[in-house]
Amino acid sequence: MADYFTLGGVKSTEMGIVDVTHIIRPIYSGSREYLQYIAGMDGAHYHGEDQKDSIFWVRGYVDADSRSELVEKERALRTWLKNKELRSLIFSEEPDKRYMAKITGEVFQDPVGLLMFMEIPFIVPSGYAEAVTAKTGVNVFPATNAGSLPCPCLITCTMATDTPSLKITLTETGEYIHLYRPLAAGDEIYIDTGQRFVAVNGGDARDDVTYLSSFFLLSPGEFTLTADPATTTISAEYRERWA
Repeated sequence: MADYFTLGGVKSTEMGIVDVTHIIRPIYSGSREYLQYIAGMDGAHYHGEDQKDSIFWVRGYVDADSRSELVEKERALRTWLKNKELRSLIFSEEPDKRYMAKITGEVFQDPVGLLMFMEIPFIVPSGYAEAVTAKTGVNVFPATNAGSLPCPCLITCTMATDTPSLKITLTETGEYIHLYRPLAAGDEIYIDTGQRFVAVNGGDARDDVTYLSSFFLLSPGEFTLTADPATTTISAEYRERWA
């Protein structure tokens, strides 16, 4: 069991939560299947699935020397927890992994004397944990995704020569991103496979990506990225994920 958790860089102990007694979270957050039903056909066509969000329940308690101090701590906790943006949620038992989370619903508290027990619900929209620190490398392949889930990557390329196009291939699957436009030596190309975004020297270049291109994910294990032309410098940054 975690001794504490960190939310947005602030430890729960700093906010007066003496102990985390329970962390209730799903082993698997479930999936959302895409089915197509056709009249006169038994069953349905299956068109894949996405992972659902997860709900965590974190239970702990706060103590105080007086009732007024307990009320002050309650108000400070309310201010700390209330936030409309996703923040990193890290449990002390896994300090190298984070969940991007926010409070959802109501936070219940139950004062007993000078102790205040509470139950804090967090929603994790992605449903998975990810590495606190992203991995980076320049022209260092094969590289390794040590997570248990596929993850997107940020690819930055620097052109060494003038060329009519650029093709980045994930060797293990044959998937590629083909940018079909003239490029000059020194041009900087930025590819975000998670956001399906491509830029050349800071300008949006998505319209120049060919139809058969795939904004691939990196499967667990070793992977290699290659460039055509081969003289192109490739920098890859990725954040591993776990179920």
